[in-house]
Amino acid sequence: MENKAKNAGSRADKETFLTEAKAVRKEEYPNPNPTQVFIKSRFGHLVGKMLSQIESAFPEGRQCDAVKSLLEISIYDTRNELLRYFADR
Repeated sequence: MENKAKNAGSRADKETFLTEAKAVRKEEYPNPNPTQVFIKSRFGHLVGKMLSQIESAFPEGRQCDAVKSLLEISIYDTRNELLRYFADR
């Protein structure tokens, strides 16, 4: 019975985690300047390359998905910081 409760909690934690990850990726700027457009483009290519490398290095499953999500959050957090920094320049 306790295992079911633990699994239910971990599923809820995972769903919360994935929701937060999606929110990080969705931060948008209505009128991006050329520097922001460049940053978004480069980070988009970076994320694609990194996720492809992770998928080839890890077997499919929960661990691979967790690593990909963690990296995505870190990368998009950094991208969003840069976009904010260059918002008024």
